[in-house]
Amino acid sequence: MSVEWLCSSYCSPVELAVASLSVAGESLPTFHRFLDPGTVPEAYFSDAYFSERRIHGVGPTQWRQTGDMDFIAVFRDILHFTQYRVPIVYTKGPSKLQESLQWLSDNAGYPGLASKWEVREIEELVAMLHKAYGVAIKSSSCNDVFIQDHQVPMELKCQYHREHDSGKVKDKHCVLGDVKKMAIVIKNLTRSLEKGY
Repeated sequence: MSVEWLCSSYCSPVELAVASLSVAGESLPTFHRFLDPGTVPEAYFSDAYFSERRIHGVGPTQWRQTGDMDFIAVFRDILHFTQYRVPIVYTKGPSKLQESLQWLSDNAGYPGLASKWEVREIEELVAMLHKAYGVAIKSSSCNDVFIQDHQVPMELKCQYHREHDSGKVKDKHCVLGDVKKMAIVIKNLTRSLEKGY
């Protein structure tokens, strides 16, 4: 799971994505949603503007046009996507995913919802996979599998970011591209471990 929040000082999510990984299957089911954070406190205007321009590119025009404000429905749709299992979600650290889920559940009127989600760093999954296949790996090396190609390919991004990032010098962060890339890396790693590298 990956989330983009409005800005570093205000953890209201504006974009959220989940990928469901099956190592055996070829398909990569995903869930993606833009969210409307509502009225932004004036104190965060400059930080939010900076984040829109330099980091994620998701501004008021986008979230007001396509952003979802029915946060209960968002939780319900994610649970439906995960087949109603109380999920352990993996994310690329450091992340404000837990804080963003808490913001969502608070604004949905059900503060306890966020506590049902166990958020872990995906590097922990990398270590678990190596251990399962009897391959030693240093904890400091668990992030290396994601560093080899830092850039997210344009075809993995959502339609909004494909359209707005095309031809730009610096791509904006797209959470859908983020979770797809993480899932592909984990799938390839698992297959490599199965073959003994």
